[in-house]
Amino acid sequence: MVKVLSLLEKSSEESVRLALSKLNIDPEKFKFLTHPQEDYLLLSKKHPIYVVADGVTLIRYLLDNKEGAYPNPSPAGDVARIFCESFVKTAEERYDSITNKSIKEIFGAANDEISRYNKEQGKTKNNIDYWENDFYAATVAFAIIKRKVVYWGSLCDSYVMHFSKDMELLFSSPHCHSLAEVERKKIPEEIETDKKLRTKFLYEFRRNAINEKGQRSGYGVATGEPEALHYLSTGCFNLKKGESFAVFTDGFVEYMKLPEFTKILAEDSADIRKKITLFTENKAKENPGIYGDERSLILVTD
Repeated sequence: MVKVLSLLEKSSEESVRLALSKLNIDPEKFKFLTHPQEDYLLLSKKHPIYVVADGVTLIRYLLDNKEGAYPNPSPAGDVARIFCESFVKTAEERYDSITNKSIKEIFGAANDEISRYNKEQGKTKNNIDYWENDFYAATVAFAIIKRKVVYWGSLCDSYVMHFSKDMELLFSSPHCHSLAEVERKKIPEEIETDKKLRTKFLYEFRRNAINEKGQRSGYGVATGEPEALHYLSTGCFNLKKGESFAVFTDGFVEYMKLPEFTKILAEDSADIRKKITLFTENKAKENPGIYGDERSLILVTD
């Protein structure tokens, strides 16, 4: 019988202030300092299926800064929720025949639901420009246990990590940028002010980009675009007695590097959630730029 711990923690006010300041936005003129929820996590009630998603923050709304107008609830948060719900539903239906191949197919079904949502919002491949009008998107990670085998998938900076019984890191899913097959290019200065050229460049060398040779030339996120499948990392590993794995969004990345944090995760105590919350609250105050972002995590221990 596996033990499961799930956590979803909001952005700290200090981290929101810092993020606004980096965008040259005066936090005092912003209407809210609590970022709307854009992370989501879900656990199946039928099978050991776990998924997290992190809606991609809508930077252009912040830059426009129309009296602090940022959609709440956020469409990016809707995408995170839609992906998780669709993934769990499809994975439950196909649980008995889970394989590495079917993992990608289940992702594809959830990605299709995002496509449907974006179309409902009037966003299609024919009218987006990757900046002022873009798809709502999310990074995702998920895991399914079947007969002591963990089938996993990750996209961009949401991750899956496998730990020994002593919380020694055994495996980590790759960062999305590491999947690019051609040299990453910077946006040329001369096209920054040319909307048509900028859109063409971003289409060819950034999000879910696939060049004329079929190579990955950017990074991938779940937008409903079928090209996202090219960026999805998948695999499997055996889960031995006492071992753990974590499925989490980028807000927990720096925490997972701290031995004092993973030591808490390894504890078998009734107040582990309270200990984690106290630890993360203190860390977020100590360094909001590194530890204060919204974050979600599912920890599973055999």
